[in-house]
Amino acid sequence: MSLDKKVEHGMIVVPGDILGSKDTYEPGWGTYIKNGLIVAKHYGRVVIKKFDDKMQLLVVPFKQVIYPRKGEIVIGEVIFSSNVVSNIKIWFYVRRKNSSYDIIPLAAPFSGMIHISQVGKRVESMSKILKIGDKVLAVIIVDKASPLGLSIARNELGVVAAKCSICGTALIKTRDGLVCPKCRKESHRKVSRLYDYKRFESLFNIYRPRRYISFETE
Repeated sequence: MSLDKKVEHGMIVVPGDILGSKDTYEPGWGTYIKNGLIVAKHYGRVVIKKFDDKMQLLVVPFKQVIYPRKGEIVIGEVIFSSNVVSNIKIWFYVRRKNSSYDIIPLAAPFSGMIHISQVGKRVESMSKILKIGDKVLAVIIVDKASPLGLSIARNELGVVAAKCSICGTALIKTRDGLVCPKCRKESHRKVSRLYDYKRFESLFNIYRPRRYISFETE
């Protein structure tokens, strides 16, 4: 696609298609910048949405049938948390490409479970470090059973987006953990060093029922 053709919401594009100028649009998930132009990364549909004072362009690739395997990174949402385990609904598979990560929605969600022994530090209760609704980055350690066995022991793993359990405000990452900017309540969740509420919460908002993102690492 060239700049002569106007980009439209819902249109199908292929990798390399030029979607627009970065002066006109804000680049979003599934796109990259080349010579000042926003280019599609994947075969999928264009999504146009308001972003600050501009319109943002995203490319939502068509779903792939992926079966998560041991050693692979996934993203899910906490649906239950007790003293010993937390149950996770896995929605995304993470594929690394050099300095970037492609986050791909699964054709159907998988069930996962994190045992208290897979947190990486001594904790009193899983319900204190992982709460219902938290978005979690985890690695698969058991793939021969259901639910899949998950671990968040590594520094980059853990909670990547969370809300205050009192007022529902998005939590901010600090040196000591997470804090609510509204009620100032501190939370002692097991936080990933990649914590970014806006990025990962929007991933789930954009995804349902079928969505995708990609992001660069520093």
